[in-house]
Amino acid sequence: MSEKAKTEIISENLLRGFVQLRRLRSVESTFTLNPNNLKLELKNSELLLLLELKEVELEHPEGITVTELSKSLQVKPPSITPIITSLEEKGMLDRTMDTKDRRIVRVRLKEKGRLYIRESKTRMVAQIQGLVEYLGEEKSVTLTELINESFQYITDRSK
Repeated sequence: MSEKAKTEIISENLLRGFVQLRRLRSVESTFTLNPNNLKLELKNSELLLLLELKEVELEHPEGITVTELSKSLQVKPPSITPIITSLEEKGMLDRTMDTKDRRIVRVRLKEKGRLYIRESKTRMVAQIQGLVEYLGEEKSVTLTELINESFQYITDRSK
């Protein structure tokens, strides 16, 4: 078999692997929030937005603008607005007008959003620990390195 044929087969298999990983996005994200026993179902896009808000919280104590948030998540502002509205209705975040410029809308986490993130991270870490135990330490470290290198390659290529 030629090198080109091997590379093509490996590429097809890797593509199948990426498709399978993408299917993980459909994993259920509904669970009970304690101590209030609130059952909430969030879409992956909502969870990603909450995680991003948590990430930038210290840099933007007054809240991050919708424009900055959309840039950070690499999506257009109109596509982020319905997600913000949904999370606001669920009591996860606050949307306020900027005190200096009323045209600017700022978004920040509410305590309920922080609680959801804490519980989500706890569940995700437990799931990943199971994967680490299943794969073993060496394969897990290799997988982490490969994922990070792949992300870097894809990010660099998109620029």
